[in-house]
This record gives sequence, structure tokens and C-alpha cells, in this order.
Amino acid sequence: MKKIFYLMAMAIVASTFTACSDDDSEAILSIDPSVSEGIVAELDGGFYEIPVTTDQSWTARLEDGCIWASLSGAKGEGSGSIEVCVDANYTGTGRKTNVLITSGDKVVIVPISQRTPDENDDDFYNIASNKGLGYGFDLSSFSNGSTMIFNLKAIQILVEQDDVEYEGLFTSDVLHNLKTDDINVDSVEEKADTLGVSLRMNINYGLFHLGVKAKYEGTEDRKTYSKLYKVVQSAPKLESKINYNEILTHYRNWVASGRSDNQGGKKDYRKNLLQNTPKALLDSISQAKDENAMKQWAQAIYSTLGPAFISGTTLGGSVAMQLYIDSVYHKEAMNLDTAEVDVAFKSGLFSLDAKVNVEYKKKATEILNHANCNVDIRGGSGPTSSALGSAFKAKQYERLDSLYKNWVESLILDNDKNKNTTSIIAVDVVPIWVLLNVGSARQYLRKFVLEQLEATGNRQLINSFDKYPY
Repeated sequence: MKKIFYLMAMAIVASTFTACSDDDSEAILSIDPSVSEGIVAELDGGFYEIPVTTDQSWTARLEDGCIWASLSGAKGEGSGSIEVCVDANYTGTGRKTNVLITSGDKVVIVPISQRTPDENDDDFYNIASNKGLGYGFDLSSFSNGSTMIFNLKAIQILVEQDDVEYEGLFTSDVLHNLKTDDINVDSVEEKADTLGVSLRMNINYGLFHLGVKAKYEGTEDRKTYSKLYKVVQSAPKLESKINYNEILTHYRNWVASGRSDNQGGKKDYRKNLLQNTPKALLDSISQAKDENAMKQWAQAIYSTLGPAFISGTTLGGSVAMQLYIDSVYHKEAMNLDTAEVDVAFKSGLFSLDAKVNVEYKKKATEILNHANCNVDIRGGSGPTSSALGSAFKAKQYERLDSLYKNWVESLILDNDKNKNTTSIIAVDVVPIWVLLNVGSARQYLRKFVLEQLEATGNRQLINSFDKYPY
């Protein structure tokens, strides 16, 4: 009897011990020491890995409200890794969020941060590297916004994975010759024709520049019978384009495939072709249930991205002049029209050919001598641009052709901003609504953008965008 009682007691103790052991077991959850203090993302964004060690299932999420980062591989069974995609940060302010990793009752927090940018940083705005592609663009002030739409790093990874499939997403062609082109002469009244439906714009046309809030304004002063001309002579060195149609096709194919993180056993970076912030805004207006919601998100898109985005940029140098020409002299003494002004400057003052046509040079010089000329020079080395500017100021026009050639030869392309002497001189811009699939959301955003441009009184821009294909 005592033996039976002893055996029963031992069984009870054993079962109690086993139950306690099960209750006390805890999930093993840790992250790699390399990210234990958090991730400090580069200003141009990128992809960052968080290795996770655990013996149970786990999930990860970003803190509520964060739209400038996203996660791939946000759940798993046993050890694995999370990839964090962080947007480029050109907002002018730093930002922070947290990745919360949960397994059982354990939570590990990984801080993610991007510091406040310094305009002197090499990685803040390296013109020869990012080329301004993919930025939102403000057409009322002709300046780039602070938000990039396309993820250039995701494009680079896709090209490395399959250059045949993705090679055309981004192109950049160096121009090796010293030929100058794209001279543009017109009057203020013809400004609308200059913009046209091509939507290619000289950045310092009318003396405004990329990144500078300087709204174009100009009228003919009929009291003094002067006529205002804009003359822009460009020396392009690099032309870069982003194939937004192809990018959007690949992104939409990813959406149609079910928004999976993986394709064929590898991470699917098509999901990252759009940066997180614009992706969230575009998804929100596409999913809006009524007009009030569409208006809210259209306003957010317009405020964040602007009415357009940059699809192409040209780097190099440019000389922009504002010429106030006496209309009476212009018409009665010189008998010139804008075409003759164009030829005179291109073949005379701004010719890299040693055999400059003397008559054209004489005519261009005469035009300058009978005009009030303001000049703005972008790109080139300091000494050569200063010499060219000083010749204009001193009206030493006979020296301009040789000084211009020296200036063009000083244009240097380099990813090191301390060596690079080129500037963004022209952009191709595309209406923001093309980012959306054809449908009610796209139609609404188009209508909203045109209404905002109407409110600015900028009729030529409205005409340009109104003609743009749906």
C-alpha cells in the first residue's frame, strides 16, 4: 500500500514538474548585434537587413504612421531576416521610426533613423549622381520638390539581377563632343509656344533655376517700345532619362501578381520601384470610396509631389541672357526677326568653330550693343565663367567666342561634387497623373491638377498639360 501511494505521489510530482516546465518555456528572440543599436539610413535611402534569431513564429511591423519605409519578409517560422526599404530623404529634416519584432510575448525594437541633411554633404545633393531624376516638380515656380518618386537603388538591383529584362529602366549617355546646341530665342509673348506639349524646359530660361523658388514673370514694356528676348545657349554633357512607362508596367505587374515579396525564390524588388511615400499616396487615392476622399488624397499628392515629375535631365552648362531690345531700332534699322537673332548668336558669338562667320558675329554684336543685357551663367569652372561674365558686363563682345570656348572646355562631369563643374540645365517633365492606372482616380487627379494650375493664372502650363495624353 505504501508502495502504491509512493508511486502515485511521484507521478503527481513529475506531472507538476512537466507542467511548470512547459509554462516557463519562453521564445528565443534576438537580432544580430550589428543592428542592435538601430539602423542609420543614408540620406539617399536604401535597403537594410535585420537578421532575426528565434525558435518560434514571429512577425514584424513598422510603427503606426510611418510611410517613408517598408518591410519585406515581415514574418517567419524560426530564424530569418527582415529587409527594410527606406526612402531617400531630401525633406530638409531628420526622421525616426521603429521596427517592432514580436515572437510569443517577446518584443524587440530596432530604431530606424535618417539624420537632418546638410546641404554641404556629398550625399545630400550630388548633381552628377542623382541627376534630379524622379523628383516631383513644381511648375508654378519651376523648381524640384523634396520627394523622389522612383527608387533608383531598386532599379539598380533589378538591372544587376536581369539586365536584359530591366536594362531600359534608366539610361545615361555622356556627350563627348564640344558642339553646343539648343539655343532658344523668343519673346515673352511666345513663352507658351516654347513650353508646348513637349514639356522640355531650360532650367535657367528666364533666369530661374532648379531648386530655386523664382516664379517666371515678364511683360513687354510697350511704353518704351522695348522687346524682351530670352536667349539660352546650352552646352550639354550628359543626358539621363528614366523610363517611367516601363517602370510603372513592372510595378503594376507586381501588384497584379499578388504583391508577393518573392519571385522565383528571390526577393522581388519590383515592389520597391516606387518609393514608399508616393506609393502610399497613390494607393490611397486609388482606393478612395467617394469624391471627398479623392479630393483629400489629390491634395496630398499635389502638396507632396507637385503637378509633375522629372523624367529626364540634361547636365552641362548654359548661358542665359535677357535682352531688352529697342523695338523701333529692331524693326526699322536692323529688320530682324527671332530666327535671325537665333542664327546670329549661334553662328556668331556662340560658335566653337574657329571659322566664325564674320557677318553673323557682327550682327550678334550689334544686337547686344543696342540692348540692355543681363546674363546668367551656369556650370563651368569659376575662372572661365567669371571671365565670360566679365566680358558681358564690360561689353567686350568681340572676346565672347574665345571665352565661351574656354568655358565649354572647363565643363567636367564627376560624381565628386568638388570636381564636378556641370549643372542641370534642362528637364523633361511629365504630369503626375500618369502614375495612376487609367480610371476614375486618374481622371480626378488630372482634373484637380489642372484646376490648381488654373488658380495660378498660368495659362500656358494649363494648355500644355491639357494636351498631354491621358
